[in-house]
Amino acid sequence: MVQPQGAEEDPPQSSDSPPSQSKNAFTFNKDIVPPKKPPPSKGYAHLFKYVVVGDSGSGKTALVRRYSKDEFVLTRDYTIGVDFDIKTVPISNGDEVKLQIWDTAGQERYRTITTSYYRGAQGIIIVYDVNNQGSYFNIKQWMQEVRRYCNDDCKIVIVGSKSDLQTEGAEVWGKDKVKLLLDLDEDSEDWESVGVTGYFMVSAKTGERVEEVFECLTQALVTERLNARNPLRAGGTIKLGKGKAGGAEEKKKKKGCC
Repeated sequence: MVQPQGAEEDPPQSSDSPPSQSKNAFTFNKDIVPPKKPPPSKGYAHLFKYVVVGDSGSGKTALVRRYSKDEFVLTRDYTIGVDFDIKTVPISNGDEVKLQIWDTAGQERYRTITTSYYRGAQGIIIVYDVNNQGSYFNIKQWMQEVRRYCNDDCKIVIVGSKSDLQTEGAEVWGKDKVKLLLDLDEDSEDWESVGVTGYFMVSAKTGERVEEVFECLTQALVTERLNARNPLRAGGTIKLGKGKAGGAEEKKKKKGCC
């Protein structure tokens, strides 16, 4: 078995404590039995740590839930501190990739806690609300924070969430405006030149383009790692298969990239 590199092992969980610190994990209602944490995946060849950041209420938790559990729950509860999820994804060479996905709180009072989770991250997902001007302008602040606390080779993806909430006549802070904010030429798709691996506008409610966000990071990281191990195959790519959330096959099919 190939030993995973570059990510921390799963945090220890005691038998009498919940697997996360988020209200969204259904641990604060005594009438509801907390869900069991899925068993750890065995035999994976790669282990990657992803940290999801962004303003409070930007849609981070909904994004993670849609990807890891293929579900959408409308809630006004905010994440407290950090929440944690796991997903295992097979790739075309027969190996499996294990993803640690950390959903962080966006409130300023939790910032000293959440910044500690940047350590060892290979991928950062910056989420903002395409219908919220303030959330849009704070992208640069999150970029600065990521660059301050993460390794130089950490990959960043920017996600504009809640695309399903666009209303006629309302201004949408979408892809073109993000390019303007990051001083990227309007006609350019060279996101790497501004330190970004990719940009996606998504809807956690409908599932539109959610898988692409994580596939973009995972494919880039796996391909980069394998190319580094074998320079003769440099330029090749690894395709991802269907993922497993907690050992269950994911029901949602991959959407086409546009």
